[in-house]
Amino acid sequence: MIRITVPIDPNLTSPNHRLHWGERARRNTRARELARLAWLAAGGPVAAGPVRVSVIIRRERALDPDNAVSCLKPLIDGIFREGVTPDDSARWIAHGAIVQERGKRWRGREEVEFVIEEEA
Repeated sequence: MIRITVPIDPNLTSPNHRLHWGERARRNTRARELARLAWLAAGGPVAAGPVRVSVIIRRERALDPDNAVSCLKPLIDGIFREGVTPDDSARWIAHGAIVQERGKRWRGREEVEFVIEEEA
């Protein structure tokens, strides 16, 4: 099992924000970079085959379930494209549960933890 924690509030990359395309691109690029740095900090683990990815989102307030999924795309790209797996296609990644831990203790300490298990 591989665990990678990215110190970011995933809501920053929500497609629901009405942003200029340049600002949206900057936020997504920064999220991908943070995810790549978290992967490297975890030792740059590489899976031998397909994986199942579950996610724990930690923040003060919960995101709508569909928004939680859409916010994760840049993070998944940063960890899985030429990272844990060769790419982020369905051939390599199966999505597991997305759980949200919420509460005031996460204010200012938002993070997203990826729990990666190799498929049998």
